[in-house]
Amino acid sequence: MKKASVFNLNGQTTCTLGYSALVYNRYGCFCGFGGSGKPVDGIDECCKDHDECYDTFERNKNCTGISAKWEAYDWGCENSTSSCQDTNDRCHTLLNLRNQSEDCAVPVDVCEKTSRRIQYETMKWPVVPLLILLTAESIGSAPLAHIKSKNPYNLNSITACMVGRSALWYYNNYGCYCGLGGSGVPVDDIDECCKEHDECYGQALDQNICSLFGVYLMPYVWHCGDNSTASCSDFNTACGVFICECDRKIAECWKKYPQPEEKKSCVVPTSTTLSTTSELV
Repeated sequence: MKKASVFNLNGQTTCTLGYSALVYNRYGCFCGFGGSGKPVDGIDECCKDHDECYDTFERNKNCTGISAKWEAYDWGCENSTSSCQDTNDRCHTLLNLRNQSEDCAVPVDVCEKTSRRIQYETMKWPVVPLLILLTAESIGSAPLAHIKSKNPYNLNSITACMVGRSALWYYNNYGCYCGLGGSGVPVDDIDECCKEHDECYGQALDQNICSLFGVYLMPYVWHCGDNSTASCSDFNTACGVFICECDRKIAECWKKYPQPEEKKSCVVPTSTTLSTTSELV
């Protein structure tokens, strides 16, 4: 299977084009899972070129062990232009710039921008594969009630639109609430944003607006507008609208604070600390 790095690619597509790469999923012969035959048009040719770019990267002997499909890398978004960040090492930089290298006939974002846009009404949403849940091992060992994995595909793209950076790179596994799980006292304002986001998702479940599947995997339609703003489409279901607003609000919250220089760890009280506290009370 040829699976694009759904988080990074979707974020960069949103930055460059103003809408989600999901509109291209299952389009033609090469956009999405698999890839064979003859491209049906220019858009599909872009996807074929992109598959070949990733194949070339994975054959690079200097980047052995790095998956082009799932590796996270650091990038920025400004004025509808995505750029590689200096925090990447050599291979991550190579992966980020792959669409602009000599190994690709046409940069995928430029190609898509000059091709016709697929309308929402003609889309066929796939069942989102479970591999979207980034840490399957953690999920497999965690009680279901404690899983608070975000909808990473949509959230990463909205963050790219509004904040200009990758949510996966900067905020995943940050503090006590950004990422899998969620408990304790937020370490700072950024972590507080994630706590509020968890609570927003919780409301969708408590109010029976979304099923458990819908909260964590519901694809929704949204638009990246001028001045780094995001809006949720009326095409969405009630669940899609609610989850979209949750994701839009956390991106709005993150935008208030400077880009984190490092990821803070969650401080979990020890049993001794808890015992002392209870005695004082």
